[in-house]
Amino acid sequence: VEVSTARGELFIDVVRDFGLQEGAEVEVHLEKDMSMPVTNNTYIMMLTSSQRSVWERTSEQPLVNMNDPDIGPHVFGAYLMAYWRQNFYGSEIHFKHRIRGLGRYNLLMFNGGSRTDIVVRGNVS
Repeated sequence: VEVSTARGELFIDVVRDFGLQEGAEVEVHLEKDMSMPVTNNTYIMMLTSSQRSVWERTSEQPLVNMNDPDIGPHVFGAYLMAYWRQNFYGSEIHFKHRIRGLGRYNLLMFNGGSRTDIVVRGNVS
């Protein structure tokens, strides 16, 4: 799989709407293109279909710097409900996760920090 975010995108699908049975194991290995800057507040998230629906109906909510509200750019919050999430700060991420319930899931990359371009390559199985 190869995914990339365009400047300004808050999240991008890695794998969208895949069905899994209870007990299934998802394995993800992704590497960032390191010619791009490393960003903070980047996560890999797995959402159920109902959580994805809520995300799509919710407007972006910036987190304001309480010390100086006029400073920008503002970081965007990833506080919406997610079935599972993992911080993606370094150059790569590798994990396995066992599914606890039958359903349809979405794996996405949340890019709420500087919202710079990110290119990611890897495998999801």
